[in-house]
Amino acid sequence: GLYGANMVPVEFNLEAFLPERWESIGTNEIIRNDFDTGAYGTVYVLMEGEDLANPDFLESNFILEENIRDDSNVVYVQDSETGNRSYFVSSPASLVRKAVKDDHSLAITYNLDNSGRPLANASASDIKMLFDMLASNDTLYDTLRGQTYGQALASMIYKDPNTGRYTAAVARIQVTAISDSDYANITRQSSQD
Repeated sequence: GLYGANMVPVEFNLEAFLPERWESIGTNEIIRNDFDTGAYGTVYVLMEGEDLANPDFLESNFILEENIRDDSNVVYVQDSETGNRSYFVSSPASLVRKAVKDDHSLAITYNLDNSGRPLANASASDIKMLFDMLASNDTLYDTLRGQTYGQALASMIYKDPNTGRYTAAVARIQVTAISDSDYANITRQSSQD
């Protein structure tokens, strides 16, 4: 009996227990039918290493962001005039991209191109100095959250206080997913990038 009980699918729907005549149930039904809504979530991609402050690590974050654009589950907004899409991804690459956009002199100082990608002559020292500068930067990064560059970097990259090395980082990818297998597929694809 216990074996068979594990095979029985169980689902819970709160609406099944509420009266159908409630106005909020009707409103919920209208929203679900008339608007493109779904379950939204976040996929976290953890990156670890002895020292992530190097051009290869930063470049790999740019590649990750480019490769996820092929996934239909990644949340984006599209400009109706240009057709350009902005994806809801937060990574060290997106932070550096915005920093360079806000202050073009950073590209010259740290051997980056105009989008924040490391140039061929960028060194590990350049990227470490860039991360250190961003970590102490009190300029506003995210106006919606009231977050500075320093706060944003601290939420993305961990600096070991004993060694001074950046040893872990996280990328956050906003997704629409309706099942655990969707999350698993996106996570698997992100880790392969």
